[in-house]
Amino acid sequence: MRNLLFVIILLMSSLQLTFAQDKCSHFWYAQPASDWKSALPIGNGRIGGMIFGDPSTEQIVINENTIWCGPPLPPNNPKGPELINKMRNLIFNGKYEEAVIVCEKEFADGVHENARSYQPFGFLNIDFKDKGAISNYKRWLDYTKAITYVSYTQNGVTYTREAFVSKPNEIMVVRITADKPGQVSFKSKYTRPFGATTKAENNRSQYVQGQAYAENGEFVGVKFEGIINYYNEGGKIKANGTDIEINNANSVTIMIAISTDYNIHDTKNVLTHNRKKICEKQLSQAQKLGYKKLKQTHIDEYSALYNRSSFDIAFNTPVNNNPIDKRIQLAASGQIDSELLFEYYNYCRYLFISSSRKGGLPMNLQGIWNPLMLEI
Repeated sequence: MRNLLFVIILLMSSLQLTFAQDKCSHFWYAQPASDWKSALPIGNGRIGGMIFGDPSTEQIVINENTIWCGPPLPPNNPKGPELINKMRNLIFNGKYEEAVIVCEKEFADGVHENARSYQPFGFLNIDFKDKGAISNYKRWLDYTKAITYVSYTQNGVTYTREAFVSKPNEIMVVRITADKPGQVSFKSKYTRPFGATTKAENNRSQYVQGQAYAENGEFVGVKFEGIINYYNEGGKIKANGTDIEINNANSVTIMIAISTDYNIHDTKNVLTHNRKKICEKQLSQAQKLGYKKLKQTHIDEYSALYNRSSFDIAFNTPVNNNPIDKRIQLAASGQIDSELLFEYYNYCRYLFISSSRKGGLPMNLQGIWNPLMLEI
């Protein structure tokens, strides 16, 4: 086992290999996500989303990586390196309980008194009016382009959804199209269990204001604002309370911008910039580009990072074209699927690029994706 692992590491670290970028470019599912874990992630290192792909009601869990409740922690401990060595030595000598005491009493003293938690920006639920039977369903992630797709046929109409998060424009983008005119109709609702308010503006936008804190009102943290804009081609659009309703459009492009008061350069002094104006500027610039150029700019920027490495190994086994969940199930039962090695390697690179970028915060436990709002 160790020898095999060593060979794989050598192969993955070597650049003197056959390049095969188009050999593995995506994986797919034959059904919508049943839970958050099986939804498809998108991100630009700051803004993240999980796409469920339900034909009737699309759900998108939206994150922004600075939305934490509680003050910035942990503070730097000047004795950190010394205490880490002390804990290591205790662990190496089998003194686990003593190591825990050093960690709690000396290394992380006081951190537990000002606990923090990472919270989502909110949840976007898109309820489609057409509820007919579904055929030809497929959802997939193209990790060479950092775009998720959903495609299905309903009542003789083929619908397609695309979603990505642009780093150059710092916005999330969701596009919904149909192969026949006037077939896109839905109501879109923004929700968050607590800590945010929303209102409709200009009959085509949802403006969100909020602040992260625990459900009991303690551990007040980062303030955030966001704008969700809807651009319809054909049909009609209107506000319905805080929801946005679109009827009989040919296509709809949704753009989401988020800004917070978190100051990465001086965490004790929050930013005082106009968060709403920042969002408005980002959305205005993106709209002027148009969807095709916005998408291509995103692909070009992401590909420059993704294409820095690749590898290929010649396996004498057929390519497995089954959905990824079935492939994993079959592999677990003993069926050989050598291409899963490539899928794993490429997907891990995709997640790293999508959840953390130079100059920003490092990824946390689940990258930048989290659906939970737990009381501390």
